[in-house]
Amino acid sequence: MQHRITAIDIMQGIAMLLVVLGHHLFPFMPEWYRRMYYWIYTFHMPLFIFISGFLVRYSYKGVHSMAEYRSYVGRRFRKFAIPYIIVGVVCALLASSGKDVGWFVQSCAMLLVAPRYSDARYLWYIYMMVVFYCLAPLVFNTRGKGRWAWYAVALLMSPLAIPTKILSADYFVRFFVFFLSGAVVAENYALIKRMDVRWSIVALVLFVVMSVWLLVYGPNALLEYMLQWVGIPAFLCVAWVIGKIPLMCDGLVGISKNCFVIYLLHMFVIQGVAALLRLSGMGLTAYTAIPYLLLSTALAISIPMMMNIKRKR
Repeated sequence: MQHRITAIDIMQGIAMLLVVLGHHLFPFMPEWYRRMYYWIYTFHMPLFIFISGFLVRYSYKGVHSMAEYRSYVGRRFRKFAIPYIIVGVVCALLASSGKDVGWFVQSCAMLLVAPRYSDARYLWYIYMMVVFYCLAPLVFNTRGKGRWAWYAVALLMSPLAIPTKILSADYFVRFFVFFLSGAVVAENYALIKRMDVRWSIVALVLFVVMSVWLLVYGPNALLEYMLQWVGIPAFLCVAWVIGKIPLMCDGLVGISKNCFVIYLLHMFVIQGVAALLRLSGMGLTAYTAIPYLLLSTALAISIPMMMNIKRKR
């Protein structure tokens, strides 16, 4: 079994934290959060999917026959697809409360056909990971120029705006190159470890400058495209720094180790805290946004982690 890489765990912990923060876009959130939300969404999913590609390739043990491929896909299906369907159906049940059966059936159908049209739209990443896992052995078993053909096609596709969410085709086209990039880095990780740390510091400076520009001046298509690539080495630099701070390092590694269950359940906690605040009479306004954001983020991270730790015991 491959040993865990602390820097990658820290990066995944940061990416998961950004995912949770980015899922708080409610009507009562103030303008500063909307700007932060927009900034987060320019780079956090490319970062998250890059890390996923790295981890898939890093732990890959080889698939050399159709029987092994079926076993490989079956294991990933049980790990990802079954929880995805269970949580998706629960979301559909909650959303269809007080509505007719047709609403529930349609929402369940959308889980399979177009997850971002379903009532569990935030789970699209898990849906996409099943697709990536199915393709991974085909890519990894391709040698020579064929391997680079996969990458070249994915890179050329990534800026394209595909006008459909069916089967998450638009997101597949956009993000597949980041999955493959993570796999390429995993294959050459020994070489990357020997590289001078200064290259990542340059990336971090560029990332900060471009981020400030976007936050101050608003949308810029070129900067947004650059930011999602520069963000990857920039957060590697951040991870190296955090790795020297034990408390922060342990916290982010803990989030990384429980990443899947946090991703599955965090929206229930976010929505639940909002519901409790409404019932308490405090209301949800721009004035209560900061305590709500802090409380629901902390609970959305810690509760799924505690549930997962208890289940493992």
